[in-house]
Parts: sequence; C-alpha cells; structure tokens
Amino acid sequence: MIKRKKFFYVFLTALLVMSVFTACQKDNPIEENKPQIEYSSLKVCLDDAQNVTSVQPIELTENSYGYKEMYEVRFTQPVNHFGSSATFSQKAYVFYVGADRPTVFYTCGYDLGNRFRETPYVDIAYNMQANLVIAEHRYFGDSKPQNDPRWDYLTMEQAAADHHAIFTVLKKAMPQKWLSTGTSKDGMTSIFYRYFYPDDMDVTTAFCSPLMTSINSPEVGRYLQDNSGTPEERSQMRALMKRFVKDGVNGIYQQANEKFEAMKGRRMTFNEYVLNCFEYFFEFFSYHTPSERMFPDIDCPADKLIDSTLMTTIFSDEEQEAFYPYMVQTAKQLGQYIYDYDAYHDELLEAGFDFSKTTENISELKPDDVWLYDTYDNSNIQNIRSVFLPYTTCPILLVYSKDDPWTAARPTEVHSPNVKVIINPDGIHNHDINTTTHYSPQLRDEIMNFIYHYIPPTEAHTADR
Repeated sequence: MIKRKKFFYVFLTALLVMSVFTACQKDNPIEENKPQIEYSSLKVCLDDAQNVTSVQPIELTENSYGYKEMYEVRFTQPVNHFGSSATFSQKAYVFYVGADRPTVFYTCGYDLGNRFRETPYVDIAYNMQANLVIAEHRYFGDSKPQNDPRWDYLTMEQAAADHHAIFTVLKKAMPQKWLSTGTSKDGMTSIFYRYFYPDDMDVTTAFCSPLMTSINSPEVGRYLQDNSGTPEERSQMRALMKRFVKDGVNGIYQQANEKFEAMKGRRMTFNEYVLNCFEYFFEFFSYHTPSERMFPDIDCPADKLIDSTLMTTIFSDEEQEAFYPYMVQTAKQLGQYIYDYDAYHDELLEAGFDFSKTTENISELKPDDVWLYDTYDNSNIQNIRSVFLPYTTCPILLVYSKDDPWTAARPTEVHSPNVKVIINPDGIHNHDINTTTHYSPQLRDEIMNFIYHYIPPTEAHTADR
C-alpha cells in the first residue's frame, strides 16, 4: 500500500508540473509566433540517406548567387567499392535552388578547401540557374581513407564509384537533368565518371582536360616549344631559357639556389633547377591570356629575373603534401609529361645537365612509393581516347585552349556526332566561360548551346564578368 501511495503522489506532481509548463508555453507570445521550419525535399533526402553522416548548413550571404539552401555534406563511402568493409568520409558541397531545376555536378579532382564554400560559383551552373554539387576527390583534403599505405584504392574506378554513390542519393531530391563538369584534373575526373557510369549524367563538359597515354609523355613538352604562344613569344622563351642555363652551376642557378635554400631548407640539383625553368614557361602559357602575357626583359638583373620566374613555381612543403596524391595517381594511371630537353640539347649538355635522369622519378614520388611506377596501367585512358570518346553516344563537350600545353594531350580522333571538341583561341587553363577576356561571347554561346540541346533552358541567364 505504501508503494502505491508513493507512486500516486509522484504521478500527481509530474502531472501538475506538465500542466504549468504547457500553460506557460501557450502564454508565451514569442513561442506562439515563432515560424515553423519547412524543410525542403533535399534536406529530408539528406537526413534520410543511410550513407550521409553529416549535414551542416552553410550561411546564405549576398555572395550566394541565388541559392536557397547550401550544405556541407559528409558521405560515408567504401574505401573499396568492390569488396571492402572499411569506409571513409567524403566531403561535398550542395547548393540548392529547387527540385524543378537541373543540377551541375562539379567533380573536383583535388581537395575542396573553402574556395567553393565561400564563393559557390561555377559559370555553367549560374547560366542554367542550376543546383550545384561539388565533391572532394578521395585521398585529398578532408576525404582521406585511413590505413592504405600502398594507395591501393586511389584509382579512377573508385573515384567514379564515389560520384555514382553521391548522384544516387541526390537524384531523389534533384530529379531533373544532370550535367557533370570540371577543369584540368577535375574535368578528367568527370570524363572517367562518364566512362564508368555512362547513364548517370545527361551531359558532360570537360575543360582543358589532358588524357595522357604514357608514364613519360613527350607530347606536352613538345607542344610547349612548338605551338604555345606566338613565334615571337617562343623566340623570347628560348632566349630566356638559354640565359637560365648559361654558365651552368656558376650562373643564375647559384643565385636561384640561395633563394630556394632559404625557402625550402635544402639546395636543388641542377637538373631540378632546369625542370623549374621549364615549369615557369609551362605555367606562363597555361594561365596568362595573350593580352596578359609579358616575359621579363632578357637583360634584367638576375635577382629580378629569378623572383619573377623561377620563384613563382616553387611550392611550400604544405602545398606539396596536399598535392602529393595527384603525383601518386600519375604514377599509377594518369601518366606524366616530360619537357623537351632536346630543344636545348647543346646548351644543357655544356652546362652540365644529366640527360640520363630526365625520366627518373618523374612524378617525384617519395622513396617508399617509387615502386608504384611498376604498377602503371594506362589501359582505361587508352580505351577512353581510342574507343569511348571517338564513338560514344553520350553527349560530351571537350574544350581546350590553343596556347595551353595540356592541349597536346587532347583526343584527336572523334567520330561521334554527340562529342564535340572546341579549341579556344584566346583562353587559358580554366572554365570561366562568362569572363570575356578568357572566352568570347560567341564561344560562350557555342558551349551553352551544346548543353541546351540536351538540357533545354528555362529562365537561363548569363552575365559577362
């Protein structure tokens, strides 16, 4: 009996407290007038997806380009989509306009950082008023699998499976047509995704995306010497290159090494110095439009010449470490370019350059990873260039820039009416089609019209920048 009385009094007290609390709630005008949150179909989809572990809203600002919802999403992905139980977390950004809009999938080939989070802008997505999804590449940034010291699952097949898994989740909330895109390695990743999963995307557009078919590809280096820029610019390049190597280790190399050692804490070999000289010219033609390009004067002081050329190509140790997974990929599947050292054969030989080491550790792998060269397999890229792109029925647009050395590694045989290759006469290594100094309005319209043929426009717009 005592136990029953105690239970009754406890129950009565709890009921009284609940009644007071409820009354307070009804009398609170702030709570009464508080708007109800209406979640979009996207938010519900993300919350319900089994392989989504985190959905963090990104604050809308005046730079949100019309997106109504923005999220940083973490997807749980298998380390090995074809047999492993281990998983890792892959970061992606989702920028949402509405379920009635098409979606642009930017297949990033590197880490995301904060560049898209702070400025969620991709020209094609803006022109189409489309939803935008941007996925970080596996093994980069915040999307690194643990405990894979042999880099076994850093492959184009596994990355494509990552993108397919993300698409499968988001397609439920964004059911309209999809387009994948990217520039350089981002674009390569988009091509690989289309190759392995041809039915996911309605259109693929890749900008300045090389498809090399050799571990030591000479075509890019030759293109730099013979095709990049004007004849006058190539003449200036050759004159500067000869000055760089003049007098060997007793010339500019000695002064450059002092700056290099102060930055990196070590000295560079003469071969490494020559590689950086070539790299300067490579970047010069990749990232400067004809109207922007200007070489330093051939007779300028050595210090000024070094600062304006060689020192612009040196990465910090942190940058190199962040970039390193790409070097692993080049050794495993993507291939690597070598420069045309023979174009300066006599000058380099006289200066003490070791020609026997030009293809030694071309991807600059760490000592523990040099064995990866023995695993190099270019069969998929060979097939993409010789069979898939020439004959596919998938709508694919490939855009390259005339002066960009990477253009040498473009597919040259295309027979499919659904695949279009454009060479931009004035562009650089980017996808900024709304920037009139990089793409003419006519070329921008040609690119968008290809897309609109497969994804008809609805209230689309463009803006020159």
